[in-house]
Amino acid sequence: MTGDGVGVGLVGSGGHQVTVADVEACGGRVLAASDDVETVLADDAVRLVSVCQTPRSAQVASALRALEAGRHVLIERPCAASAGELERLEQAACRSGTILCERATTPFEQPYRLARELVADGVVGDVVQVLVSKSYPYADWRPQDESVQGGLVLQAAVYGLDCVLHVAGGEIESLELVDTTLGNPGTGALRMAANVVATLRGGGVAGIAANYLNPPGSGAWGRDDLVIFGTAGRLHAAGGVGSVEVVRAGGATVHACAPGPSLLAELLAAVETGAPMTVPPGDLLGATRCALLALRPGSRSARRVSWAKGRWWR
Repeated sequence: MTGDGVGVGLVGSGGHQVTVADVEACGGRVLAASDDVETVLADDAVRLVSVCQTPRSAQVASALRALEAGRHVLIERPCAASAGELERLEQAACRSGTILCERATTPFEQPYRLARELVADGVVGDVVQVLVSKSYPYADWRPQDESVQGGLVLQAAVYGLDCVLHVAGGEIESLELVDTTLGNPGTGALRMAANVVATLRGGGVAGIAANYLNPPGSGAWGRDDLVIFGTAGRLHAAGGVGSVEVVRAGGATVHACAPGPSLLAELLAAVETGAPMTVPPGDLLGATRCALLALRPGSRSARRVSWAKGRWWR
């Protein structure tokens, strides 16, 4: 699945901007690259603008300008610094009839793509509990000011929310966030660990543990684990492992992963032909919206949220 010939413009280079090689591997063409969105928009052949700027709040103005100019937008996560900014982005995309897609890659990557398919096929029955852990090492280059790149919840825990929503197929009805700066070797307010507990529509529950405590030199940059317990079995998927284990009453089965199209490949195809994506771009915003609501001042207690037809509301 490729978007052959789609013209792409790159705005900014902070963090995880897609590369020329990424775009070309998916059949697209990078026609412009600049820190200035107006320079990129000056090329009328640019149909998709990829925005990756720090602080993350700076992305909003560039993305809004691109959407208002009628261009599709791929934006680095977190795409906004507040629920209000996210709402403005969604409204701009709606007005212009263009795609707003956050770079939320989890459901497009293995082993999570396969895990999503297995859950949808009913191998674990009804989902009762989802447990996710996301652990990465601390580094001096991590900004102590979380507004620069989003901080722990918007850079790590949010991918656990992706697993709940888009892999396990859960619909979050309420959540609670607790976090701590304990263990931070710096002098700022960077959170080092966070737990998110959620209730799901239908009575299920989910828990996400995220931290910057993975020991350096441990053999893996990050430690990612997903376990889904259902009425008919258990599913386990771990980052960097090319298989998914399913345990049922009759024993364990290991399902091998096969390569699948990336988020960028599916997005380029959607721009070029209107092809549907594995997870619609509007739905991909759900995890970040949930995280932003949980991070609002005074919100570190139970907060009820709802999800329906691609929309979150309090």
